[in-house]
Amino acid sequence: MSSTRLAGLVALALALAGPALAADPAPATAPASPGLDDAAALLKLYSPNAKPSVNKNFAFLNIVTTSPRSQQVYVSAVVFGPPNAKVRELITNAYKFTGAMDGAPAQRLLADNEDSLPKAAWVVQTAADGSHVVAIESYIPVDAAADAVQQAVNYAAEKADKLEAELTPGKDDY
Repeated sequence: MSSTRLAGLVALALALAGPALAADPAPATAPASPGLDDAAALLKLYSPNAKPSVNKNFAFLNIVTTSPRSQQVYVSAVVFGPPNAKVRELITNAYKFTGAMDGAPAQRLLADNEDSLPKAAWVVQTAADGSHVVAIESYIPVDAAADAVQQAVNYAAEKADKLEAELTPGKDDY
């Protein structure tokens, strides 16, 4: 792939990025989304002792990846898909940056997407302050069994934490 085409794909991905999740979501002040309890219940399947936190649109858990590191994993209250295949978004932030993303990390994320699909994909979201957040995103069936939830959460948390550790040595912001 030519560097011009790659740069175009990265620019397109940044331009199309959706609204960002806050690094540390503020508690909800507005009424919570109707599916929030179900999203929290889905995360409880990760571990019977899990106590998911909630904000306006997501239930989330803080997962220990490699001691002492941890990663927040979010599950959307919103349900997507056709009636016989409903899913919830699972997302984990990994890296925050301002301005344009450097070429080497952008190329790595694009290549990793090819290897990670269909399990998950890296996305870039624009935060309210104009910065950008790289996150890994996947979808999990609303009726997933506990082992499927555990696998999805662990996969996303480990991938995001590994990227965060590599790109921001010594930091554990997510």
